This record gives sequence, structure tokens and C-alpha cells, in this order.
Amino acid sequence: MFISLLGTSMIVLIISVRTLVASPFIMNGSSMEPNYHNKEYLIAEKLSKNFDRWDVVIVKPWVDVHRSYYLKRIVWLPWETIRFSSGQVEIQGIWSFEFSQIKESYLSDSNDWKTFLPEYIEEKEFIIPDDSYWVMGDNRQNSADSRQCFQNCFGKDVSAHFIKKSQITGKILSN
Repeated sequence: MFISLLGTSMIVLIISVRTLVASPFIMNGSSMEPNYHNKEYLIAEKLSKNFDRWDVVIVKPWVDVHRSYYLKRIVWLPWETIRFSSGQVEIQGIWSFEFSQIKESYLSDSNDWKTFLPEYIEEKEFIIPDDSYWVMGDNRQNSADSRQCFQNCFGKDVSAHFIKKSQITGKILSN
């Protein structure tokens, strides 16, 4: 009886931890290379509700019916303004009047350390709304991300580029 009760308690504890605290995640694709690789096992913690620049998160965008989750890096935070120009990405903070180029040391040399918007995107500057983020993959040449609304920008307004905080389901623990 005691062993059965102990076993049941352990199962409930494991299910609770996996559902509420942390869960395994398998990277699918090459959008985060060279830092994360296809079929790599990762642990995502689910308690965080505040996210910082460069956090790697699991997002569930509203646009893709074929893929449930994406692994992406938070690059811009609420109320910041971003600008894309000649492969360079610039940021204007909340309290700043100047744009400054950001340094993304995690990008690979295969990207030539550059980031481009798709040609069909006419906007070059974006103000990130409250409670939203701009996310991108580390492999900029092979990543469906905020730049093209996860491959579904056609006919959408500018807000389609952003990921809402509620669409972030976990943060990857350092590997």
C-alpha cells in the first residue's frame, strides 16, 4: 500500500514538474545554428514571465498550422524601435533619440554577420508594442521569424511581426 501510494505521488510530482516547471524540447531544423542543432535535446523552464534581450525562447506563433513551436532568440524588447539598413540592425532604446548598431556575436560567419528583411517587406523601422517582442533565429539565412511573420506576412498589418508575451511557452536553460 505504502509503495503504491509513493509511486502514485512520484508520478503526480513528475507530471506537475513537467507541466508547470520545466519540460524537454527537441530542436527541429537549422534556424538556430550554429548555437543549437537539429534534433538537439534542450530543457525549457516555464516559470519565467519576464524576458530579456538574447534569451532563447520557445514561441507558439499564431500563423503556422504546420509547426506548433519555434525556438528563437529575443532580440528587441517592448517599446524599442528597430531599423534594418544594408544588412545592419540598429536599435533605438526607449529613452534615446539615437539609433545604435547592435552586436550579435552569436551569429555565424555563414550569415556574414548580416541580417536582411525579405524584399517584400516595405517597412524598415518597427516600434515594438507593449507586451511584445521581436524574435529571430541565429541562422538568419534560414529562419522563419519576426522578419517575415513566420512566413505569413502577406496581407497582414505590422503587428503580425511581433510575438506577444503570451505566445512564449518557455525559456531555454543554458546548454
